Amino acid sequence: MKKALWLAFWFICFLLSIYYSLGFFSFGSFLFLAGFFALLCWLVTALLKKLSMRTFFGRIVIVCLTVILASNFFNGYLEKRSKMTGSLIIVAISDYKNDHGELPDDLKDLVPAYLRQIPRTSMGIRGTDFFYSRNDNAFRLGFEVPGLAGKVYDSKINEWRIYD
Repeated sequence: MKKALWLAFWFICFLLSIYYSLGFFSFGSFLFLAGFFALLCWLVTALLKKLSMRTFFGRIVIVCLTVILASNFFNGYLEKRSKMTGSLIIVAISDYKNDHGELPDDLKDLVPAYLRQIPRTSMGIRGTDFFYSRNDNAFRLGFEVPGLAGKVYDSKINEWRIYD
């Protein structure tokens, strides 16, 4: 039974790697899901060994804490990657403004002269779209952070900040 469980784990990791290679989710999500399934297999093997309830509940606590810490780590990692991707858009917007004397009305105005396509964030399973707004000579570019407040770049102050 233990071998079958670990075989199932590796099969799930194989499927996750296929989904990752097809672009369904980011590498951070792949690592998180693979780690989660590994911890789940570890927990199930504890059940199969018929460990004492104290040891079993100790493993549950370890699994829960590990998942919480890993998700916080990967959210931070994915947020940094999204900001780096956003920086590409910010440079394209600046180039557009230098060439046309005004900010673009929409991010689609940057394609294909400044960007091949509008990139997506690294947040979520398949990434999310950036949002863009402009007024006079300033613009805001941002993205949602699942379960938390989002991030927005404000060209007036030239930095990323949290928004509600």
